[in-house]
Amino acid sequence: MPDSPIRWEEPPPATSRSTTWAERLTPLLDHPGRWAIIATYKHMSSAASAASQLRHIIPGGNSTLIAAHFEFVGRESKDGEAALVARYIGPGQEGQERPEGERS
Repeated sequence: MPDSPIRWEEPPPATSRSTTWAERLTPLLDHPGRWAIIATYKHMSSAASAASQLRHIIPGGNSTLIAAHFEFVGRESKDGEAALVARYIGPGQEGQERPEGERS
């Protein structure tokens, strides 16, 4: 059993993570081929996991953002943070040079 008493209150507003990814990736469309840190994490495994998930699907229902048109990698940033790095490559451009120190 939980230690806390029951609190009666309305739930907080729902937040959509999918909107966040769409918002973070949309600016990359204006800079094809340019890598950008789009998120940082405490652990490298979290950055690598996010990169792996985003390679397969970009949530949010935005048909402009197709996972195959982006590359995602997890790596350590210059500041020592675990970074999720992405770039827009457009259709048919997969597999170009990745940043130094890349981790999938």
